Amino acid sequence: MARLTVAFGAALILIGVITYFATGQESVTALIPAFIGGPVLLAGLVSLRPGWRSYGLYAAAGLVLVLGTLRGTFGLLGGEVSSATVISAVLLVASVGFVALCVRDLRSRNRGYGAR
Repeated sequence: MARLTVAFGAALILIGVITYFATGQESVTALIPAFIGGPVLLAGLVSLRPGWRSYGLYAAAGLVLVLGTLRGTFGLLGGEVSSATVISAVLLVASVGFVALCVRDLRSRNRGYGAR
């Protein structure tokens, strides 16, 4: 799961950079996934250290949901349709899936099944 966290953070950075250039570099808000991906990547690197795994995964899960996704999603639900709000909504959906994987992994480790 730690490697998946690193890969997820790197993918978010890549998505942010691609989106920024695809939208003509008009707005920094297109980089929101990259701004979230950086801390997630760092949390994943922390979780690679023996004994720090749970801390890194919990930090990554919390960071993904808290940093920037809800504001844009609420804007989209309020009728504001822009590239920033759509990106935030997509990021929120991906984040919920990622958190579910983190919780599943941590719960299985706590039951004694071992890490994946």
